[in-house]
Amino acid sequence: ERRFAPDKNMESLDTVWVSQANAKQRKGRAGRVRHGYCFHLYTEFRYDLHFRTDPVPEIQRIPLEQMVLRIKILPCFKNKSVEKVLSRILEPPSNLGITSAIARLQDVGALDPVSNLSPLGYHLAQLPVDVRVGKILIFGAVFRCLDSALTIAAALSHKSPFTSPFREREAANKARSKFLAVASDQITILRAYKAWCGDRKSVV
Repeated sequence: ERRFAPDKNMESLDTVWVSQANAKQRKGRAGRVRHGYCFHLYTEFRYDLHFRTDPVPEIQRIPLEQMVLRIKILPCFKNKSVEKVLSRILEPPSNLGITSAIARLQDVGALDPVSNLSPLGYHLAQLPVDVRVGKILIFGAVFRCLDSALTIAAALSHKSPFTSPFREREAANKARSKFLAVASDQITILRAYKAWCGDRKSVV
């Protein structure tokens, strides 16, 4: 499951036990087309006493920046605080999650000091990406370096293209050092990508 810790501002993909509702759903799939068997690799004791009845709602375990921007941009929520709107949903997120999301949006420049939507925030609300990635794309278009901005945005949205095999770590580090930018991992990746594109064109 995707999890976000607002106090640490860190996102992770965690391995967790299913809930009882998840287990029942999987069991139902075994006989959907024809008779079958469903094997659960846990004990009845764990199921009865340690499993949650239902999974943790997604809104309680993901970053809320996009949700806050969506609330700010919709006319029906005009002059209403984000905290009040989110508190009225069926399974509201924590107050810490909301306040940390607002603080991060203010740091990015999407909200002003009194939590009003800025022009940048208006455009970020239109993009279905993380607000930091969205800001890179917008500024890339403004400063006419969109190709590089798109490459960096793609790299931030995926795992690093550099590998480090256990037995060839020194060789991998040496290869990576050819593109090294001391102040930025993103520029290092951009340089490596451009070198790969150049080599690919020369081969073709």
